[in-house]
Amino acid sequence: MWKPNSINVSDSKDLSELPSNKIALTVTSPPYHNAINYQEHQDTEKWYRGTVEISLEDWIEEMRRVFSEVYRVTKPGGFCCIVIGNEIIEGKSKLPLPALLLVELTKKEIGWSFFEEIIWNKVTGGKKRFRVTVQHPYPTYYYPNIMHEQIIILRKMPFHNFKDSKSKLVLDNLMKKEVANSIWHIAPMPPSYRKFHPAAFPEEIPYRLIQLYSNVGDLVLDPFVGSGQTTKMARFLRRKYFGVDKSAKYVKIAQKRTLEPPSLRKMQLVPNWKKPEPL
Repeated sequence: MWKPNSINVSDSKDLSELPSNKIALTVTSPPYHNAINYQEHQDTEKWYRGTVEISLEDWIEEMRRVFSEVYRVTKPGGFCCIVIGNEIIEGKSKLPLPALLLVELTKKEIGWSFFEEIIWNKVTGGKKRFRVTVQHPYPTYYYPNIMHEQIIILRKMPFHNFKDSKSKLVLDNLMKKEVANSIWHIAPMPPSYRKFHPAAFPEEIPYRLIQLYSNVGDLVLDPFVGSGQTTKMARFLRRKYFGVDKSAKYVKIAQKRTLEPPSLRKMQLVPNWKKPEPL
């Protein structure tokens, strides 16, 4: 069996090294269907975007198997937070991966219950598609820039809550004016982080989710650990953690980064709405 506070090389379609009903929270971002080839990213001589060529049916089957295992190891009342966005196909049309995944994972035979949804507004980064409209300023040529991803929050029934004084939330300005809302404004990781991983989400995302959906001392899992954002924040917030990835290279990076201090940005965006001036 894997020991708590470990990051392991393995395929998350088989989490038999973890006991059933022990994980309080999973925070993860699964691989896209065809947007990023993680294997080719590890070879800097190759282009790693849009080269996977896996069928949508195979991708859904892989996600079904992984998150069925995550469901098994999650304790009743536990949560699973999945960061995922729509996928662009041939530059214009879109594949609704969040919707497809949600429908699959909430089927009766898997068992997850849909609990919440948060929109991650990337603020300063996204897919630049509006240039098509600029080049062809006519009806039907409108392609908006994609500035968001979804955070799907699932829960394992039966639901039950309890109050832990050690884990009480700090209701500061950030919590009341930003985290309180279903849209979170968080800038993406800078391009320099792509040397670690091609699609690392910001540390602010697991930092928030771990505080909101787990207690101090709980077990937190990331079955696609990548560069270790989730495990790093779990350690910082005094949770225990398991990380899993098929890539030995990514596991080595995650093990190192998990032990480093957090890189949380001090200036997180907090909306400050002012009353309009009287006419």
